[in-house]
Parts: sequence; structure tokens; C-alpha cells
Amino acid sequence: MQEACRAGRKERARRETKRYFGSHAAKVVALQRASRKSKLHWTAETLNLNAEQLDPWVGADERVTYRTREKAGGGVRVTCRYGVRNRALQYMVARVVDAHTPELPGRFDKKGRGRNAAAVMIAALILRRGITHAVIADIQNCYPSFDAARLPELLPLPDRVVRSVISQRPRNLFSTRRTRHVPQYGYRRSRNRSTDPGHWLVSGLPQGSAASPFVERYLLGSALSSTQGAYSLAFADDYACLSTGVQDACAVQYSLHAYFDAHPAGPFVVRSQMHRVSQGCEFLGYRFKAVSISGHRDCYVDLSRKSFRKLYRKLCVAAEIDARNGNPDTPRLRIVCQQQFAAHSSLSWGDYAEMMVRIEVSAEIASGGRRIRSAVRNALETAKRSALRQRFVIAPDLSR
Repeated sequence: MQEACRAGRKERARRETKRYFGSHAAKVVALQRASRKSKLHWTAETLNLNAEQLDPWVGADERVTYRTREKAGGGVRVTCRYGVRNRALQYMVARVVDAHTPELPGRFDKKGRGRNAAAVMIAALILRRGITHAVIADIQNCYPSFDAARLPELLPLPDRVVRSVISQRPRNLFSTRRTRHVPQYGYRRSRNRSTDPGHWLVSGLPQGSAASPFVERYLLGSALSSTQGAYSLAFADDYACLSTGVQDACAVQYSLHAYFDAHPAGPFVVRSQMHRVSQGCEFLGYRFKAVSISGHRDCYVDLSRKSFRKLYRKLCVAAEIDARNGNPDTPRLRIVCQQQFAAHSSLSWGDYAEMMVRIEVSAEIASGGRRIRSAVRNALETAKRSALRQRFVIAPDLSR
């Protein structure tokens, strides 16, 4: 199927898609993956029985729970939680949509890439391409902004599959205990569309569906090609466009807004800001700043305040466990440090921090362990200051 999509053979891709949706083996694999995701671990007999009843053209009449969370920037996010059969259908649809999605080198929300890889690329572009300005943008309420009525004509799927799996409104919808200001049972549309969280369940793509990220990537993938004159990166609904001049940055910002405003699956509301990289900019939890060290241009990669607090809390919890056990070798802290700083390998001060945190906490535990949190914070701040004294070359080769 993927070979037919890449070769542009639409008729063959359509036949392969229909064959895949009718395959008993494909349904068993999807159900097995969904059952493991739900921590049920169905037996082979149960998988085969449910695979015979699974039909992407009809969907699954299964209980769906949802809960609401307040966003940091205001508003409410409604997240659905699906059962095994619904999620299995979503996995099947996601695989077909992913096969039709072209390779996009600027997208970092795929397996094998991620936020850290995007941070490494941005640092490399600032260091080796002379980037002076950055446009950081995100789509406000991205999933609810999709027009569900237009999805069947925009997606490379049968219309009935789109309506039954992707844009279907759950019929058996129940709220969880964590949900606030939402009907406790049943499902209804509120008169106040702007404040009732239930409104977001009757429009756009459902949050929590395994197919929604793949649909979003397929439909909005051409946004990167619309930003001519800039180096563009994307992670889900977050975009970073890097340019070598203020005029190019303004043009890119205008073209980005025009693209999303005229998108056939939208329109989408985009929030964007222009930054000078010499003054710093934030993207995906990282902060980037063009600096000069020993007369050479470099890029200092730091964590945003929110990401720094999360890292600090995780290190403090591990350090306090080692302190309660009275172990100055800090085995728990060593494992957490390795995991966290490996995940944030783009940080300019990561190598210093991993070593200094363990040294400071070991010394504090040996002396009584009463100020563990202060020791962790002092080690992190010292690592940041030490990183600014020498160059940090983390940029990959951009000539490939």
C-alpha cells in the first residue's frame, strides 16, 4: 500500500486500502495492540472473536469516557478515552493515512524524531545558517477547528470509514470523576458553545483518538512548503520558521496566517510571534539564544521555565529517595539523571549538570541530607554558568 501511494498509483492504493480494511490478520494485530494499550492482554480466542465483528465501515458502538482539563493559556481541553474496539479501528485508519502522507523532513512529531531532535536542528540552523529572526506560531484549538463535514472529501479513505471512525460522535459518552462543569451522564450540545466543554466534542477531530495526529499531519503537512524563504519546522500544531532577515520573517508570518485561514479543512486561528534570536526565543519547551563565546558565534540551548521546573522536581524526588535510604552513591538519582539528560541531550549545560547534581547531592547526603532541594538547584545553576565559558558544538552536519 505504501509503495503504491509513493508511486502515485491511486487506483492500486485504493484497492490495497479496501483489502487492508477487510483483512482478518490486520484486525487481529490492531486489536492486540489496542488491548495492550488498555492493559487487558486479550487471549487469541478473544482477539479472533472480536476481529470477526470488527468493521471499519460501521464503527464500534462502545462506551467512551471523557474528561476536561484547563489549558495554561485559558480554555478547556476535552480528552476522550476509547475502548479496545474503537482504538483498534483508529490504529487501522492511522496506518492507512500514514501510508498516504509524504515524507516531510521538517516534521518532528514522528517516531524516531521528537522535541530534542527539533531543538538540535534549530541550534544547528542558528549556528551555521546565520539565522537572525524566528517566527514561533501555534494553532489555537487545533483539533476542534477541523471541519468534520469536509473530512471525507479531503482524506484518502472511503467516506463511510471517515464518518464511522474519524469524525463519528460517540453515542455512549460518559464523563469521568475528574470532569467539571460537564453533564454527568448522556451527551448533549450546550447553548453556550464558547464555555461548555461538550461543544468541542461535536466539532473537529476528537482529542485522544489514535487517528487524529495522523489526520492532522496529513492535512496540514503542506504548511511547511508555504513558508518560502525560511527554514521551517513543525511538531504537531507548533511551528518554528527561521529566517536571515526581518523582511523575510514578516513575509513568512503573513504567508503562514494566509495558509491556515484559507485551508479547506479550516479555517484555523494562528497565534504567532516574531523574535530576534539574539534576544532568545522558546519552542517546544526549549529556549534558544544566539551568543558570542570567545569571539565565535554560538547557540545557547536552555530549558523554558516550565520545563526546568519539571526537570527540577523529578531530580528532587529521586535525590530525596536516596537521602531517605542514606545512600551517598545515589543509585536512583543516577538513573533519573541519565534518563532526563539523555532525553534533553540538546541542552548546552546537560553534561555539566548530570555530573554536578550527583556530586552536590552525594555531598549533602554525607553531611546529613537536610537541604537536598537546595543542593539540586545550586548544581543546576552552576552547570548553566559553567556552560557559558566554552563553546558547545552540538550542531549536526546540514549539508546532507
